[in-house]
Amino acid sequence: MSTRLTLLYAHELRATSANVDFLDSSLMYMGIGTTGYATTFFMPTILLEFHWTQEEAQVHTIPVYVVSAAGMLMVAWLSDRFKHRYAFAMGGVLISTVGYAILMAQMGNPNLNRETKYAAVFLVCLGGYIATPMALAWLANNVSGHWKRSFSSSIQITIGNFAGIIGTNIFLPRESPTYPTGYGTAFGMLWVGALAATLMVFLMRRENAKRDAGARDHRLALPREVVANLGDHHPSFRFTL
Repeated sequence: MSTRLTLLYAHELRATSANVDFLDSSLMYMGIGTTGYATTFFMPTILLEFHWTQEEAQVHTIPVYVVSAAGMLMVAWLSDRFKHRYAFAMGGVLISTVGYAILMAQMGNPNLNRETKYAAVFLVCLGGYIATPMALAWLANNVSGHWKRSFSSSIQITIGNFAGIIGTNIFLPRESPTYPTGYGTAFGMLWVGALAATLMVFLMRRENAKRDAGARDHRLALPREVVANLGDHHPSFRFTL
């Protein structure tokens, strides 16, 4: 009996959403993180195109980072309080989307005033700072067991840091001042991350429902040493949404 249950459990491991959470969250982190890398490396360059001097452009990055840091801390506190990640991550995505929409509108409206474009940079950076930590915390919440959490987090960061390669190569000097490749790629990657997050919340909600219905309770009949080490595969474990 225990052998049959072990084989059934192995089959479930290949099919359940608990196996894809770290890959999905890695894609989420990479997609959303592109915004963070792009704004960090190119914000002074972007602000120079708003007809400030180099010194003024550097100074004008400070308020953007202050607001973004404050927003990140506030949303992190709220997310912990409500024990929910997805809605807050998507809130950040939507904020950045509005900012990118304004900046990309320069291509059709080259006379867009500087104050509007500067406000858009606030939105892009704020949304990225809100959503990126959600990807990191979300995975940690949904992986149980020290070894598995360490492995999953390292994979997430390794894959996610490809965003640095993308973000540092999309703002092309020849496309100044509108940077269609830069804004367009960052915006597209942002929504790749958002779609990955949406897939993950769907899979985890479905898995939670199966566990609520007792569909995973047969795992409790596995050998005692296996049950003791099920981690996030244990029937009592619920994924954070």
